[in-house]
Amino acid sequence: MSVRANYDRDGVYVYQAFAEATARHAVRNQTFVRGCGFAFDRMSWPKLSYGWMVYRSGFARKSRQERVLEIATTHAFIDEVLTRGAFSSFEQSRIADKPAWRAALSVADVVLQWDPDRDHLLRRTGHRTLQFGLRGKMLRRYAESGITRIRDITDEVRESEEAYLFERDVAPRRMEVEYPLSVEARANLGV
Repeated sequence: MSVRANYDRDGVYVYQAFAEATARHAVRNQTFVRGCGFAFDRMSWPKLSYGWMVYRSGFARKSRQERVLEIATTHAFIDEVLTRGAFSSFEQSRIADKPAWRAALSVADVVLQWDPDRDHLLRRTGHRTLQFGLRGKMLRRYAESGITRIRDITDEVRESEEAYLFERDVAPRRMEVEYPLSVEARANLGV
């Protein structure tokens, strides 16, 4: 198993769906801080896979998920997430003792979860994708310094929906490929 992501030398792109007002404020201000309706008191789940985001948000049609944002993050932030994260399930965890895993998970500010990946037309890819839940200090760091750019890509999501509905095989606009992991991230992920 490997971590797949859309990235370039400047950063890694993650995807999240939000309510209209939250997304509009985030794009305009290029941040989730300063009163945009972003909830710092609950976990936030960025996804490394565009296809998984499209699937989970129902092509940006679900309530409070009407806008999909492509969020550029720093490589350093993603490395810290992948190195510090605790797995959401004991089976995926690198911790051999279940009570120790539960204790680690209860205090973790990063929660990792492997999911079945999808492409932009919701077809299974045969890969697993990683999404990560952020809370506490890591959520604040994400919002305040981990993000370098926010872009609304809802129109692209709707184009994917149209292609899906009319069974058109269109090329994806972005491609997730194997992401180069640090030694510490590899050890934490067990890959």
